[in-house]
Amino acid sequence: MTDPISYQFTAVKQRRENRGDIEFELALRQQPKQSRMCGIGEKADRRPIDPPPIVQLRVVDPSLSPSESKTYLQNPYYFMYASLMASDIDEEVHLLRDGKTRSTTGSVVSSLYHLKDTDNTDAGFFVFPDLSVRIEGRYRLKLSLFEIIGKEVYHCKSILSDQFVVYSAKKFPGMEESTLLSRAFADQGLKIRIRKELRQRRRASKRQDSQPESSDKRRKQDDSLVPAIAASPMIVASRGDT
Repeated sequence: MTDPISYQFTAVKQRRENRGDIEFELALRQQPKQSRMCGIGEKADRRPIDPPPIVQLRVVDPSLSPSESKTYLQNPYYFMYASLMASDIDEEVHLLRDGKTRSTTGSVVSSLYHLKDTDNTDAGFFVFPDLSVRIEGRYRLKLSLFEIIGKEVYHCKSILSDQFVVYSAKKFPGMEESTLLSRAFADQGLKIRIRKELRQRRRASKRQDSQPESSDKRRKQDDSLVPAIAASPMIVASRGDT
């Protein structure tokens, strides 16, 4: 018989009063750089923002004891919402010109993940590995932190990303190789796309481009040998003897 599995739950402390005393620190650990404009419809080719935006959360609550200072890492009531922002003005872009279709698609909300950082320390992260944009241009992301307490939702803090470019399908340069941070999270079981063979694919394409030239050279060399062999007197004499 196998030993029974025991679970240990950490109590999460929340408060409605004096929330101004709580300090919410947001750090954009992975900035968005580019994306390919996706179409409209279920069968549309959709590429997520590359690399996937990652925000680290740190909560400083002076009312908690040192032993309770890390309990926010297990708080299931934190979530982050991503909205599209114009690149030059503080204006959110929610809908397309038709006034009906959303400008973004995919997962615009992330829960708080308790993960190991690249230095093997415990930390809390919000990750957006499946967020796409439907309109071409330059934009930013507004990433807003919320906390659910009972039947109420409290806005804690927001942070803006750097500008990134949304390309058309013809101009899109392609997905970049996955970052060290993305790979570290994928190794811990987070569902995030990893691209490791980017450089190998590029080398393979270069080899394929060079193969026709080398084969053409070999064919030219073979063709140049044909008349020389036919005119050889030694081979003609040997044929006459047989």
